[in-house]
Amino acid sequence: MKSRKFLKITALLLALFQLTAVLSGCLPIAPGIASMLEDALSQASEQHEDEQQEPPAQSSETEPSGESSAVESAVNPLFWEISSEKYSGRVYLFGSIHAARADTYPLPEHIMEAFDSSDALAVECDTVAFEEDQNRQMNALRSIAYLDGTTIRDHLSEQNYADAVELLRSLDLYASQYDYYKPALWTSILDSHIVTQAGLNYDRGLDDFFIRRAKESGRELLEIESVEFQYDMLGGFSDRLQELMLEDYLAEDALEDQAEGLKQLYESWACGDPSGLFDESDDSSQIPEADRVYYDEYTEKMLTERNTRMADAAESYVKRGMNVFLVVGSAHMLGSGGIVELLRARGYEVTEYQNRY
Repeated sequence: MKSRKFLKITALLLALFQLTAVLSGCLPIAPGIASMLEDALSQASEQHEDEQQEPPAQSSETEPSGESSAVESAVNPLFWEISSEKYSGRVYLFGSIHAARADTYPLPEHIMEAFDSSDALAVECDTVAFEEDQNRQMNALRSIAYLDGTTIRDHLSEQNYADAVELLRSLDLYASQYDYYKPALWTSILDSHIVTQAGLNYDRGLDDFFIRRAKESGRELLEIESVEFQYDMLGGFSDRLQELMLEDYLAEDALEDQAEGLKQLYESWACGDPSGLFDESDDSSQIPEADRVYYDEYTEKMLTERNTRMADAAESYVKRGMNVFLVVGSAHMLGSGGIVELLRARGYEVTEYQNRY
C-alpha cells in the first residue's frame, strides 16, 4: 500500500506535529502508569537524540538566529504581504514548516525585517506556553485517550494492531501503556521517528522560533486556534480515519518513504517551490472509493475549515488597522482554498515576495 499523499503534509498543517513532546511527565488517563509512560518516552527521546546527525541546539553557537546581516540565508521560503486600500492594517503571511534544520537559520533579511516591523505575532497556537503548563497538558491528553474503558485494540483491526505494535517494537518505541491512547498518539510517535530520520528537528521549527522571539521582544502574541483545539480535532476524528492514518505507516518501507518525502518537502519549503509543497490536482488519487468519505473528513477538518478561520483572522487584523506577522503551516497558504487565494477573492491586495508565480 502506498502512503496517501494527503497524510504526508502534516508537517505543514499542524503545530502539534509532535504530540510526544508534551507527554513526558504528564499523568496519563489510566491509573498507575504515569512513571512507566514517562520512562518510555524518555528512552525514545534519548534514542532520537543519538540518531541525530547534528547536535540539538543547546548553546549560543547553535541557537537559531534570525540575524542575516553577517551570513546570507540558505533558504528562500514563500512569503506574502496583505493590504487593502480601505484599511490601514497590514499582515505578513509566512508559511511554516514545523520541524527544520540548523541551516534553516538565519532567515532571509526581508522576512526578519517584516517581523521586526510588526506589532504582533499570530500563530496557530502558543506551543511554548503549553509545554510549560503541566495542567493544560494533562487536560489536553484526555482528547486522545480512551475514557470509556476501551483500549486501542477495540478500535483497530486485529491485523493493524498487531502490525503497529510490531513496528513500534522494532524501533524500540513501544510501551503497553500506549494502548490506552488513540491512534493519534501512535502516529505521532512514528512521525517523530520520521522527522529524525529526515534530519529535521522540532526545536528548530519556524513556529517555535518566532514564538520565542516574540516573547523575548515583548510583542503581542495572537493565537488563531489553541493547543486544546488541535488535540480535540485529532482525538475527534472518526475511528476509521484514525486507523487509516496509522495504516499509512504499516506498509513495507513506509517509514523510509515518508522520511525521504519529508526531506523533499523541506527542500521545497526552503526554496519556495509551491508545487512541491501542495498539489491539489491529485490529492485523492491514492484513496480507495470506500475511504473517500474519510479523506473528505480529513481535508474538511484539517484544511478547509481551518483555512477559512485563518483567513478570517488575517482579514480582521487588516480591518482593525493592526500590523501583524502571521505564521501558520505552509499548506494552509496554498491552493484554491488556501489563505492567499481566500484573501484575494475577498478583494485584498496580496503581494508575494520574489515574484515566484
